[in-house]
Amino acid sequence: MNGPFWEAARAGELQLQRCAACDVLRYPVSDICPSCLSLDHRWERLSGAGEVYSFAVFRHQYKPDWPVPYTVALIKLDEGRP
Repeated sequence: MNGPFWEAARAGELQLQRCAACDVLRYPVSDICPSCLSLDHRWERLSGAGEVYSFAVFRHQYKPDWPVPYTVALIKLDEGRP
């Protein structure tokens, strides 16, 4: 279900789902829009620009496929709130 997100990430892009019915960005990805319960969506390329609210750098390897260090961030995107 989140394959398009990771494929875009590998290509250096940020893509998220946008509800085709109510136009709400949604993350994490889902089959159903949490706003209007529609099943229709499209993947949209975003700029990646926004305001960083918080971040953490993980130095302990919790997942074998994710080399350390890696950063996790909470960002308000310019395109809207997912």
